[in-house]
Amino acid sequence: MKIVFALIITTLLSGCVVVQKTPKASVTVVDSVNMEPIADAKINRKYFNQKEFKKITTTDLKGTADISATYQVMPIPHFMLLTGMILKVEANSYQPKEVKVEGRNLNIKVELERESIQSDVSTPFARPSLTP
Repeated sequence: MKIVFALIITTLLSGCVVVQKTPKASVTVVDSVNMEPIADAKINRKYFNQKEFKKITTTDLKGTADISATYQVMPIPHFMLLTGMILKVEANSYQPKEVKVEGRNLNIKVELERESIQSDVSTPFARPSLTP
């Protein structure tokens, strides 16, 4: 307890505050047509000030995943900076989807659309035209 109190006093005297950088979130990933859960979907996270996504978790058999909150110590003039994250959800045979996340203790439902299958192969048994 004394250590926690000492850390709080040190933080206050140094002109810093602890800011919640990203919220705690519960994510459910489902198929957009039949609303069935999608297992093993990759969930990637990018903070607003980052350029690349990093994989943080995958969904379970029920299509759900929990993301814990992250915190950061920031100088007092900067603690009002925008905090939050962007989630990119990917699954096999589905189009990836990005979701902007802000707030606290969120329940997020992500509906993924199936990728369309296009065939460039012409019919192999086409009849030749018989013209005189």
